[in-house]
Amino acid sequence: METGKTNILKKMTAIMADVSFIKKDATNAHNKYDYASEFAIKRDVGAALREHGVIFQLDQDLPIQCGSVVIVPCRYTFWDAESGESLTGSCIGAGHTRDDKGVYAAITGAIKYCLTANFMVATGDDPETDKNHPPRDKTEGSGQYPEYEKVADMRSRVTALETRVLTNKEDRPLARIGACGKEELEDFTWKELRNYGIQLHAQGKEDGVE
Repeated sequence: METGKTNILKKMTAIMADVSFIKKDATNAHNKYDYASEFAIKRDVGAALREHGVIFQLDQDLPIQCGSVVIVPCRYTFWDAESGESLTGSCIGAGHTRDDKGVYAAITGAIKYCLTANFMVATGDDPETDKNHPPRDKTEGSGQYPEYEKVADMRSRVTALETRVLTNKEDRPLARIGACGKEELEDFTWKELRNYGIQLHAQGKEDGVE
């Protein structure tokens, strides 16, 4: 924990207590799942930020093109308007390049992730864990549940990417925990696997192995 951050940490804790859950208010018609929209997250978390005098700032680096995906590395800061103390961190947003909104979607996703992750806001918007997806132990390799097979395929791809980028096996559990808080890839949802894969790909490009 950073030292000399008493005021901002107290306010972050208070905001976390004020916003513990955001109701799902939007639907993805194509993939048929409900989720908490950008509007709902900004409305509820933004109100708590204003109440406690905390300012949220997001800075973006230049977008990185990775096939059909555009990645936007971001750095965020929470400022205490009274004391001037701040907390900073980094995240990655990803969007599809099928139209001209890919970068915008990536930034929007980064903002939603920063606000909900830092304040541990539950939204229940993960399509990989809803009632339409059966338990893993009953579906592995069966071909009866195409949505689950997508998870298995993504896991296989991420495993191969991880092997190329993280040649030291001891680094892999730490990287997984850092990405999603889970040590085993089998526990990752499709979305978590995708985000972890994006991070690995970015690291691989920096290291010259991708």
